[in-house]
Amino acid sequence: MKFLILFVIFISSLFANSLQEAVDQASAGAVIKLQNGIYHGNILIKKPLTIIGVGNQVEIRGEGRGSVVRIQSAHVRLKNIIITNSGKNMRSIDAAISLKQVKYCEISHCTLKNVLYGIDMDMVQNSLVLQNDITVAKNDIALRGNALKLYYSHYNTIEANNIHDARDVTLRYSHHNLFQKNKFAHNRFATHLELSNANIFKNNSYMYNSVGMMFMGAKDTQVIANKIYSSTGAAGIGVMIGSVSNFVFTGNSVRYNAKGIYIQGAEKARGMKRFFKNNEIAYNAEACIFTPLSETT
Repeated sequence: MKFLILFVIFISSLFANSLQEAVDQASAGAVIKLQNGIYHGNILIKKPLTIIGVGNQVEIRGEGRGSVVRIQSAHVRLKNIIITNSGKNMRSIDAAISLKQVKYCEISHCTLKNVLYGIDMDMVQNSLVLQNDITVAKNDIALRGNALKLYYSHYNTIEANNIHDARDVTLRYSHHNLFQKNKFAHNRFATHLELSNANIFKNNSYMYNSVGMMFMGAKDTQVIANKIYSSTGAAGIGVMIGSVSNFVFTGNSVRYNAKGIYIQGAEKARGMKRFFKNNEIAYNAEACIFTPLSETT
């Protein structure tokens, strides 16, 4: 494997494209090691590659438009990098890191901040998001992007990340993903799962979110040994459940929320099985809310 070492590069017109040039010139499977410094962003990676920050102040700074790092190859790894200054276009999902139609990638020990979206995962499989600090630009909550967005993304592991002060974390049409040991704080919908099956949420911590966990239209979901505390604001819901089947909720602690567990009883939910076992539901203003089945005459 070829090792390519880049020394400190300061932002200037002379060196603006040096990191992209290094990426383009590196052979497949190369390792690029970055010393402390600021590197110009809007990087496109289209080959297997590793980029590692070897200092504590390695920053890839975007140009204020588009996504800062775009990954369009399998077997790409980013580690120990600060990524900032994406664009601000909601429609194009400007993000710190954009992964599109890839497998076996890893984002680890990175800090993502002052961006619209954190990580956008579009048709991503068998990838790892590990021990990152993820937040977004401090706009009004409705104008913030999602810390993490999974769309048609399967068999990924999201582990030990600190996800905070963002809008949502969303899964849509995304199956067989594992979320474990993550911390979610001061978000709107800390995890919002929709039309996604066979996902596992285990040993995560939720604090001071508007809604801790929201499950809408899902099958075979397991929620195990999570702490869901202090959901605040107008909603203030620890766990919201609607139109789920074979839903397992066990060993969780649900405390100090305005509403502990909110279960929707829509007509289409008839016959759907939900299993609640060995949970602690305590010190909530309302422990459990069951909405009635809606009927029309």
